[in-house]
Amino acid sequence: MSWDDVQALVGVDLSPWLDAVAPGFQAGFAEINVNQPSALEGLGTLLTEERLDDKNLRISPENYHQRKERYTQRIDAMVSYASGITKCRSISLLEYFGEKNATRCGKCDVCTSRNELDMSKYQFDQILDQIKANMQNNSVALEFLVDSVKFPAEMTTKVIRWLLDNGKILKDKDELMHWNTKGNTDSTN
Repeated sequence: MSWDDVQALVGVDLSPWLDAVAPGFQAGFAEINVNQPSALEGLGTLLTEERLDDKNLRISPENYHQRKERYTQRIDAMVSYASGITKCRSISLLEYFGEKNATRCGKCDVCTSRNELDMSKYQFDQILDQIKANMQNNSVALEFLVDSVKFPAEMTTKVIRWLLDNGKILKDKDELMHWNTKGNTDSTN
């Protein structure tokens, strides 16, 4: 391939660059095989088209809204991670990166506060499932809730206290408790 062939291939007059950078380069250029990925590597970046000015760059409304939505979701996930008090930090990170069925780490601040209840994850989850079942679309009194769970009252009370402290259960003006369905707290994972 000749020097003229290379200039025709890239569509740019390279002689000013060649004269300034490597005066003897033109003679040895004929041996370069332009079919290899690194054949034109020494030429640097060549722009064969003018760059668009910012004012001439157009993004379709659909593409803009799609990007904005993804950005908002990423920001919300970061805020939820940083401010969340009921969802394991490890689970939050794994879900952010697309991991499914992650389990609690037992080491983050959320997990350690949950571990202060002096019960296993299995016991906590069993009590939680029974509490949820008893509160299904109902407001219930504390005594009823404690009596309806088939675990010791002390353990059940600890879980209820944790759920109240973390906004999962709310009390109304009549001191009846109901499950928070507003979605303003993290999942209890």
